[in-house]
Amino acid sequence: MTSVDLPLPGRYRGAVFDFDGLLVDSEPGWARAEERLLQRHGHAMTDEDRTATVGRSMEQSVATYAARLGMGPDGIVALHAELLELARREYLAGFALRPGAVALLAHLRPAMPIGLASNTERALIDLALAATPLAALFDVVVTASDVNRHKPAPDLYLLACERLGVSPADAVAFEDSVAGIRSAHAAGLTVVAVAPAAGPAFELADVIVTSLEDLLPG
Repeated sequence: MTSVDLPLPGRYRGAVFDFDGLLVDSEPGWARAEERLLQRHGHAMTDEDRTATVGRSMEQSVATYAARLGMGPDGIVALHAELLELARREYLAGFALRPGAVALLAHLRPAMPIGLASNTERALIDLALAATPLAALFDVVVTASDVNRHKPAPDLYLLACERLGVSPADAVAFEDSVAGIRSAHAAGLTVVAVAPAAGPAFELADVIVTSLEDLLPG
């Protein structure tokens, strides 16, 4: 499905958005940070590495890379701090907004509370939001720093809905990754996937569009 007649607003009492890749074009920045991290430790980024970490939290990605590098618990802590600093530099440089991001949030905001549920750590999300017009459009911001289990577990979406004061059954999620779609689906939200080239892995999404602009009225 590439276009949608979704009742926004109307059917839903709350909306929850992913952040990286969906609202801002941060994926290239993450790729640079992770490639530099691995290069420092003598490991070139592979397609297998990318597949294993896409849509995952930094904690999950670091665990994957630490296993590749044969690191123990102490090494994981150091690797996490190293990646956080590399990512922080990318976030400070800023990311371009995705087409339709501000317009869709502004369209929904008068009718329902809006939350953000991100697998990214709060320190980075706060940096990114401060550099965009998005911060004022969210009623609730939930990050990987707020839960013990990250996407694809449902915890982020469950917490976002709890803080918004809406039932997951009455909320709609917007995602661009398989891990995020699984998370929102497991939490019981209607899931809208934004994916220019969605494959079978996106089958749990209730609706698939190619751009956030497809969800704007008229």
